[in-house]
Amino acid sequence: MIAEVVMRRRSMMYGAMADCMVLVHAPSRQTIGDSPFDMPSLSSLIALHERLMEPLKESRVAAIALNTVGFETAIARDIIERVRKETGLTVSDAVRFGAEDILEAVLRQLGPLGGDRETRR
Repeated sequence: MIAEVVMRRRSMMYGAMADCMVLVHAPSRQTIGDSPFDMPSLSSLIALHERLMEPLKESRVAAIALNTVGFETAIARDIIERVRKETGLTVSDAVRFGAEDILEAVLRQLGPLGGDRETRR
């Protein structure tokens, strides 16, 4: 089961060839999908995703987008702060609190892209 999940994820990641990644996570999830396997720590998930990309290119997790649906706002903010401290990354719930911080983290990680962004749209 876990090998199947990893292979599907790796296929998507290789197809995207992302220069950086945003890890999406639901803190209420206790297991991997419908399996009996416990959800690994976020630090482990970050390391796994980065290692999966290593054979092809360097791609690092720039930020974490949490899905805090079902949590009261104050608790959601506490979870976001805890994850920020645990990982050292930018963390937000883009639906509840906006994606600006996540976007800024991605742009920082990408660095100068060259040229005027407005002309590349």
